[in-house]
Amino acid sequence: MEDKNVLEMTEVKETAQTDAQQVSGLVTKDSALPVGEKFMAQKANVLKENLVPTHVSYEYTKGTYRTPVQMGVVTAFGSRFISPAHQRGIRNSVDFYVPEGIQIRSPADGIINEIVENSKSSGMSTKYWLKGNGVGIKCPNGEHVWMEHLQHGFATKLGLKIGQEVKACDIVGISGNTGFTENPHIHMEVLRFTGDPSSNESVENGNNYVTLKIRFDERDIPFDLYLEERKKPEEPASAAPATATPERPAA
Repeated sequence: MEDKNVLEMTEVKETAQTDAQQVSGLVTKDSALPVGEKFMAQKANVLKENLVPTHVSYEYTKGTYRTPVQMGVVTAFGSRFISPAHQRGIRNSVDFYVPEGIQIRSPADGIINEIVENSKSSGMSTKYWLKGNGVGIKCPNGEHVWMEHLQHGFATKLGLKIGQEVKACDIVGISGNTGFTENPHIHMEVLRFTGDPSSNESVENGNNYVTLKIRFDERDIPFDLYLEERKKPEEPASAAPATATPERPAA
């Protein structure tokens, strides 16, 4: 029986030329979103309450990664300027704004090592910081993928288990709107743990990792997202449009 809460990912032409036209417009338009006073206040609260890891990395990922969804369903995306939460250790995270109910694909081969699926709540108060549902994948190269704000009960619906092996583009989630977020989107990180890797390989355990700059597969994003964002003004001064509002990362 078809689950009406799950929408199949739409088909898009997988050529670098098509994707470049499709994606670069989004980056130009949305990665330097006006921040406004509300955005800046949320950013200050995130830092004040020490919600993000303090270590910063300027490294790029070893491998290349697929985006969590095909770019044809994405309405806005970006890294540092799309969210007040993308600071310090999670500054390299990337948000993809999509409707709720979209199937999410694994960005790489790996093993599912973390599932959080019991939350039904969301909001821009920091009390929702640890309320985001998500899935973690450990990759063969030692890097970890974390995707957050997923739908309540997504793993149960999809039959996902800890320790399950997945291939790139296998379905591993359903988009939602849980945790530190206002509008539905997928928060994606590729990270490296900085502590004892045998003890706390969990983004929910706090200040023990740094995010890496993601090298995306050219079929999805055929340019360096972080270099594109450096061309934008860091802190424009007007209110953020409703299409791409702040988000929360994994903490």
